[in-house]
Amino acid sequence: MKQEAVWLAISIVVLGMAAALWAKKKLKMRRARNWPAATGSVTSTDLRLESRGGNQSIWVATMNYAYEAEGRPCSGQVRKVFMLHGSASKYIQHFRKGSATLIRYNPERAEDSVFLERDQKWATSK
Repeated sequence: MKQEAVWLAISIVVLGMAAALWAKKKLKMRRARNWPAATGSVTSTDLRLESRGGNQSIWVATMNYAYEAEGRPCSGQVRKVFMLHGSASKYIQHFRKGSATLIRYNPERAEDSVFLERDQKWATSK
């Protein structure tokens, strides 16, 4: 009985931490809507299959970008997870090396940036 209570407590703590991280990310994305925008460019992309233990796998699309904010060069990364290769491949096609992208950056810390899909031309032309 005691061991079950310990596992329950650990599970609750882990779920609570995961929920807090998710909420923090969502709040940052919401605040970023009002941050200044800078034109950035795609520096590289990657699409890979990652194992999640057992026979579970996910596709991870990664896009690295560079931008200039307040006269300083900065960079960032976007990672998005997909269950299907086709969806991941379609998403990553939007990011050709050297292509322009709009980046939102924190006015208090220019190196803190966010990529909002809704800011991108390809997202608004759907």
